[in-house]
Amino acid sequence: MVITRNVRRGLETSPTFVFTNTSTIVANAVSIVDWESQQPTSLKYLPFNKMTIVNNGESDITLAINQNADKTELIPKGTIFVFEPEDYPAISTIIITNIGTSTITASKIKIRSQRLNVETQNIVTGIVNRLQRGRI
Repeated sequence: MVITRNVRRGLETSPTFVFTNTSTIVANAVSIVDWESQQPTSLKYLPFNKMTIVNNGESDITLAINQNADKTELIPKGTIFVFEPEDYPAISTIIITNIGTSTITASKIKIRSQRLNVETQNIVTGIVNRLQRGRI
């Protein structure tokens, strides 16, 4: 059986969708952000291409964008990271891993995601830049 959905995707810039960890994340545990299931209104705008992560937690975390465990991003505690469209042109899920020894308190990690209206040429340029920097 094939399940299909008729989703009318807009080309305009999306609203900002926010994830906040609602429970604690113990050491070496993961939390999964799946925009489609956690915020169904985001489906119209997926995949996102801009993301801001605020880690006010007690430990460093890693992010596996689109659940790609082979390529993770380190987000140290007490920092804010911004990923632009050229960094990750398509983001739909994230695995957050607490790599520290402390438990991260609820509401300490915030992720704001959005899809910006980006010209195709800018995406190609961004991918070339990532290749040159060794990020792909």
